[in-house]
Amino acid sequence: MTVGLRSATVALVGPRAAGKSTVGPLLADALGFRFVDADVELAARAGQPAGAFLAAAGEPAFRRLEVEVSLPLLQRPATVVALGGGAVLSPELARRLLGETVYTALLLADASVLTERVLSSATLRPPLSQLSPSDEVAHLLAHRLPLYRQVARTEIDTGLVSANDVARTLCERVRAAFAR
Repeated sequence: MTVGLRSATVALVGPRAAGKSTVGPLLADALGFRFVDADVELAARAGQPAGAFLAAAGEPAFRRLEVEVSLPLLQRPATVVALGGGAVLSPELARRLLGETVYTALLLADASVLTERVLSSATLRPPLSQLSPSDEVAHLLAHRLPLYRQVARTEIDTGLVSANDVARTLCERVRAAFAR
């Protein structure tokens, strides 16, 4: 089966602060797709910001809701979906990210860049461990990077180029992947 561009879903995966929520709307606009941020959808379902729900309910409850919210988003054609940093921990989501109609792109940056972005962000990003922010970023990156790479068709370092350049490059790659 040949999948056309209008049948595709683009999933952005990567660590916290890699730029998924920034690049996503730019990429969606370039492709003529809708943009959905899974954390925003999760917050709507939880009745509170995603970070607040994570802090209040704990990581297991957060991950369950993340799967419940994200799976349907990954089935929407002509949509760019920014997933949470831990979405790849779910075997269900990982399988979907490998689907024929899903183009999964890994957005990545050096641990020092990610740490700086996390610390300067106005978004509540509760710690997932007792580690310092820089150690937590390095630990999560080391643990999750193989999982991100297992599902990604492409990878872009967002620490080196602008969000517009990342979106432009991804747009070209997505179009090429679904060219008939």
